[in-house]
Amino acid sequence: MGKYSYKLGTDPEMFLSLGGKAISAHGLFPGTKSDPHKLDGGALQVDGLALEFNIDPAETEDEFVGNIKKVLTQVDEFIKAVDKDLCREFTPYKMFEKTYFDSLPDESKILGCDPDYSGVTGERKPPPEIGNETFRTAAGHIHIGWCEDEDPSDPSHHEDCRLVSHYIGGRAFSPSTDEEWERILYYGGARAFRPKSYGVEIRFPSNIWLRTEYAQRTAYKTVMFCMEQIEAQAA
Repeated sequence: MGKYSYKLGTDPEMFLSLGGKAISAHGLFPGTKSDPHKLDGGALQVDGLALEFNIDPAETEDEFVGNIKKVLTQVDEFIKAVDKDLCREFTPYKMFEKTYFDSLPDESKILGCDPDYSGVTGERKPPPEIGNETFRTAAGHIHIGWCEDEDPSDPSHHEDCRLVSHYIGGRAFSPSTDEEWERILYYGGARAFRPKSYGVEIRFPSNIWLRTEYAQRTAYKTVMFCMEQIEAQAA
């Protein structure tokens, strides 16, 4: 890696609840993983039982936080249009009531899509095995861009992505709540990442950093500081 300017994005997942009961987002909102519903500044999609949004890449802290706020305002309008009492929760682990869970369509309960890789070893991580358990996890993935049209399977780019994920994972986003520890047993462990054509997606952060603007700004500053340190060490 050389001297770069960085862009940051995110695609957080959130759970929904009504009267304290976990509610599936399946069938209630537009957008899918393969065909997201475009919003001003990002997009909306259903991801299994969770609701997910993403933002356009940001070049500054204010733009990063502003994009989250702008998109989340639109997401909240969709949520209230479904039910004014429906609430969103940035929680990394949610248990669904079994009778309700069993009534949901099988396609909404499918886990996993593209593979994750270990930031420690660089090897592909096996998908989680949860059997018929009725919990689900949610994340606050962060996308870091420094290039264009790189081949995600290129060994050199893959190693750059691993180094970034390993470095950041050793300095930030460690689990600090019971829900985060529950999540990391299944998703995001070993400083998980995915190589991207524009850079890397770090998969280990949970979604609790989305809860406040202060935490969002801290996440941005932390990632950017780590990228500067990586760059300085490579010089």
